[in-house]
Amino acid sequence: MSVLTRDEAQARAQILDVQRYTIELDLTAGEETFDSRTVIEFTARTAGDTFIELKPATLRSISLDGQPLDPADLTENRYPLTGLTEGPHEIRVDAAMRYSRTGEGMHRFTDPSDNETYVYTQLFMEDVQRVFAAFDQPDLKAVFALTVTAPRAGPSSATASPSTPATAAGPSPPPRRSPPTSSPSRPAPGTP
Repeated sequence: MSVLTRDEAQARAQILDVQRYTIELDLTAGEETFDSRTVIEFTARTAGDTFIELKPATLRSISLDGQPLDPADLTENRYPLTGLTEGPHEIRVDAAMRYSRTGEGMHRFTDPSDNETYVYTQLFMEDVQRVFAAFDQPDLKAVFALTVTAPRAGPSSATASPSTPATAAGPSPPPRRSPPTSSPSRPAPGTP
């Protein structure tokens, strides 16, 4: 796996302004993988080349500004975005992602005490790219909208920043989709 270097992060931050991630996760696809669909809205401040990160089991499709790109161009955890023009852009990614059994990305396990299956995630370090495609660096902040389709078995919940309450759906007919949870992560005006 390629690890983002300081120089790469600084160069990418000079080129990009990321506005929004719209993420749809479907946890009903099976025991080994889940479906992840991501739309990233961003602006290139200048023309140039960069990349997004993701670690899929299968990259089914990827497009930039409505033009299909070749999924085979994914190398390790990086998909190159070459020849970006100055201005607004949209990336769409459809992938099957692997569940983890060791805590990275989307962790899935069956509790032997109640025989129920649970999933959770803590998206720190480079683990976000195990769940959805992203410009994975902390200084490229954006608003997120997250929709999760989960098995009927139990409640779903999500957390957001303290200033934006999270929304979660209770049980409903299968499959169940929780409403989008948006979490603005841009700093307030006047804060560093």
